[in-house]
Amino acid sequence: MRGTLEERFWAKVDKDGPVFKDLGPCWLWTAYCHKTGYGHFVNNQAHIFAYKFMVGVVPEGLELDHLCSRRACVNPGHLEAVTHLENIRRGERANKTHCIRGHEFNESNTLRVTDRLGRIGRQCIACASTYDARNRNKIRIKRLEYRRRLREALSEDEVAENRRAAVDKMLASTLRTQGPDFFKQRAKKAAAARHAPKDRTDAGA
Repeated sequence: MRGTLEERFWAKVDKDGPVFKDLGPCWLWTAYCHKTGYGHFVNNQAHIFAYKFMVGVVPEGLELDHLCSRRACVNPGHLEAVTHLENIRRGERANKTHCIRGHEFNESNTLRVTDRLGRIGRQCIACASTYDARNRNKIRIKRLEYRRRLREALSEDEVAENRRAAVDKMLASTLRTQGPDFFKQRAKKAAAARHAPKDRTDAGA
């Protein structure tokens, strides 16, 4: 038999980890850990499960901070429920002066962002700009590739028909936004420009 959820959880914990000050040893998660260092159990972080088992549900609006700075530790005695801002202030992110790509977190290169849960963090503007430019280039390449494949798939008559449809759509949009007199006014201006006398300077002047 597999046992209860709690029994399965504690079977994956090593309680003989490094001792942290006077709070006792770390309880290290021995199963799967995400690349961020946090243990995972049943689609959630392992230290949150341990806190729920031995302390209770994490209060709303708070998150767990590892006092021992070991993300794989699930010892509830090493966990403290704090606000997101306090967690950032205590953690490594507060001490970082550069992003992972080496850009400095200064006043002109730091963007304060808020996620959908209302948590505030920092974002490197240089990295964000590079990411946006790369994405725009990818989108442009995809559009060009789509048009190329479309031209290859369609006959000349179909291409001409698509162009006519695009022109008709543009004209209809212009009529909706500019009104029916728009093209008459454009034609009058063009005719006036064609018949307007041109300034000529005498060669001897």
